[in-house]
Amino acid sequence: MRRSIFGLFIAALIVSPAGAMAGHGGGGGNQKPNLGTLHITNQCDDAVAVTVNGGTATTLEPGASTDLTFFVVKGSSVTPSVTASLVSDPTVTTSALCSVTQGKTTKVSITSSSSGGQVVLSITSKSPGNAMLSREARVAFCSMGVLSILLWLGTRLGRAPQSNAVVA
Repeated sequence: MRRSIFGLFIAALIVSPAGAMAGHGGGGGNQKPNLGTLHITNQCDDAVAVTVNGGTATTLEPGASTDLTFFVVKGSSVTPSVTASLVSDPTVTTSALCSVTQGKTTKVSITSSSSGGQVVLSITSKSPGNAMLSREARVAFCSMGVLSILLWLGTRLGRAPQSNAVVA
């Protein structure tokens, strides 16, 4: 029984640091790509022509979307300019700057509203949050796992031995 507990203890010590070091950026295929994505969605009732950084216009029908990929230097972000105009009335136009970060997707939505009989376009951008755990947090979680095993072993093996003497 003690050998199996000791074996589990050794296995937990071996596995815990490996789990904490995954994704450290040094080889192994766990590196983030140096690309960021801009996901543009048309939520208007009319078709919209979209240009990014003054490039060629892409027509988005109502409810349609498109993805654009940007090269992003590690630890920084790119800020492309998104311009949208109605296909039916090119004078109705709007533009906005959107931040694209490495390895993430920034969602951009184009909406329209009527104000005083005129159609007004608006662009909203939502940058993603960082949902990944930092390396320090992974080390802390793995350390807590090892410490809980040690605590359990201490409660099992650290008790005073029970006497097997027969009392008559």
